[in-house]
Amino acid sequence: MNASIEDNIAFFLPKDQAKLDLVVKTCCLDSDISQFPDGLKSEIGERGVNLSGGQKSRLCLARALYADADVYLLDDPLSSSDAKVAKQIFEGLKVALKDKIVIMATHSYTQLSQMDSILFLREGKMDKMKTFSDLESEEPEYFKELSALKVEIEDEKQVVEKEVFPSKIDKLSKSPKKFIVDEEDHEGFVSLETYKDFAKNAGWIVSSIYALILVCAIGVFVFATLWLPTIAAIPQESQTDLNFIIYIVAEVSFILLCGIVS
Repeated sequence: MNASIEDNIAFFLPKDQAKLDLVVKTCCLDSDISQFPDGLKSEIGERGVNLSGGQKSRLCLARALYADADVYLLDDPLSSSDAKVAKQIFEGLKVALKDKIVIMATHSYTQLSQMDSILFLREGKMDKMKTFSDLESEEPEYFKELSALKVEIEDEKQVVEKEVFPSKIDKLSKSPKKFIVDEEDHEGFVSLETYKDFAKNAGWIVSSIYALILVCAIGVFVFATLWLPTIAAIPQESQTDLNFIIYIVAEVSFILLCGIVS
């Protein structure tokens, strides 16, 4: 949402500063926010243009925690965070959501080992639902691969974080403080310069065709407006179907032309 960080987290709910600070700390956003130009008041661009992938994910997670729901469905929320940050957030989630129902999809060996129960899927279908220790003994090959993959992924994430994260922080420090600019209201006629700018940007050929269609639409509308009282004044015995056909064609043409120019 194109608004401040605190507005994105509160998301139309009443603002509670203590609660806001808690979810920010739980989601490890405090260090990021401290480097933003205006802290929690810093504005986020459209689609989070001035945030990294990990920051977007943690901001969404903070919004979910702030909502204080009874049930949480989390789709691998820590996949875009490095191993150290992911571990810290996960520990915070265990405390913050200890009295909630949490269903979380993940491929993290570390996180799976701390789940109360695991729903194991095979080929997109539910295969079994057991504790980590039971599944590890029944699916040794899978968990062996997962454990090996864990080391590889964490190493890659640490490299990516070192390469990408500083540039994002630099981008944030140079980004404008305000992304939302108050609109200016003007009263009166549209200036000739506005039409010239429109024609220049759209192209003179397109503008000419547009103007021609617009003139035709106005002409048809005026004709239909004048034609209706004309045929209404004709005595009923002198009326012909052609009069009404002409009126209907004019109205339909006007509607079609308006559809084209709009």
